[in-house]
Amino acid sequence: MDIHTIVTEYESQRKLYEEFADTVKNILSKAIEQSAIKIHSIQSRAKSPQSLIRKIERATPPFTDPLRQVTDLSGVRVITYFPTDVDAVAELVVRSFSVDEENSIDKRKASDPTRFGYSSLHYVVQLDSVRSGQVEYRRFADLKCEIQIRTILQHAWAEIEHDIEYKAEIDIPIEIRRRFAILSGLLELADREFESIRQEEEVIRRRIATSLSEDKLKIPINMVSLQEYLRDKRVGKYAFSDISPRELSDLVADMQDMGVNDIEALNRAMKHFDLDISEIRKNLKVLTSYQADLHPVGVIRIVLARAYPKEFQKAMEAKLMAIKGRIREFNQQMTSEILRLVSR
Repeated sequence: MDIHTIVTEYESQRKLYEEFADTVKNILSKAIEQSAIKIHSIQSRAKSPQSLIRKIERATPPFTDPLRQVTDLSGVRVITYFPTDVDAVAELVVRSFSVDEENSIDKRKASDPTRFGYSSLHYVVQLDSVRSGQVEYRRFADLKCEIQIRTILQHAWAEIEHDIEYKAEIDIPIEIRRRFAILSGLLELADREFESIRQEEEVIRRRIATSLSEDKLKIPINMVSLQEYLRDKRVGKYAFSDISPRELSDLVADMQDMGVNDIEALNRAMKHFDLDISEIRKNLKVLTSYQADLHPVGVIRIVLARAYPKEFQKAMEAKLMAIKGRIREFNQQMTSEILRLVSR
C-alpha cells in the first residue's frame, strides 16, 4: 500500500470532508439549540494529512482501504459543561444521524478505572436515508463523521495530555504515573461536583418558586432568588425574564448596598410603584440626551429609587467612586435626574 498515493487522493478530496464536517456540525448545532442544552462549544474539522499518515502507520491490522476504513476523516467535537449534558447531546446524535454502532465507542465505560487518558463519547455517524437522498446532501451519502462529546474538564485533560505527548501509560516515568492517576481522579470528582451543584441549584429554584407561589417572600436576595422572582414580573412594557446573569449580578450588588436584602423589600417597591415609566423614559431622554431605550435593569433601579431614594442615592454615589471620566459624569447626571423624576 503506497501511503503517498493514499494521502494525495485524500488531499484532492479534503474539501469535501471539510464540507461534510461543517454539515454535520450545523445539523447538530440546530438540534442542540432547539433542545435548549447549553454547551461550551462545537467545532468541526477534516483530518490533516499528517494525522492520516500517523493513523495508517499505527493501524493493527493494517488498513486495506484507508479512505473507507478511517472513520474520522471528518470530525465534530462537542464540549459540554456537565456530564449529564454529554448524554443529552448523545440522544440528539442518535435521533439526528444514522449511527455506526460497530465503530462508535463510549470511553467513559473503560474497564480499568485507573486507566491513563481522558474519557469521552465517540459516535461514528452518516446522514440518515432521508437527508442523504436530498439534493444538497447527496454528495455526502457515503461519508462518515466522528462526533466526540465530552465535558470541558475532560477536554482540558485531553489538551494537556496532547501537549505533554505521553501516548500510552508505558511512556510515563513511574514517578509521574501516580500523579497522573491522582489528577485524573480529581478531574472526574470535579465533574461530578459541578453536576451536583447544578442539581442543588435546581432544588433551590423549585423551593423558591414554591415560596413565591405561596406569597412567602422573606427570601434572601441572590442571583437565583432574584431570577425566579423576576421571571413573570414587568413594569409597563418592560419584562424582566431575560435579564443576563452579569446584569443580575450588578443588580444584586446594588440592592445589597441599598439594604434591600430580601424579596419582600423588592416586592414592596414593585407593588407600590405608581409612576408612568414611559413618561420617565421620555423625560430622561430630554434631560440627559440619552437616546437609547431604558434597559429592564434600569427600570428596576428606577423602581428602587422611587421606594428607597436615600438608600439609592447613597449606593449610586459609592458606585460612582470607582468610575472616572465622562462615564462618571453621565452616570452622575442620570442618577440625579432619576431621583428628581421619581420624587415628583
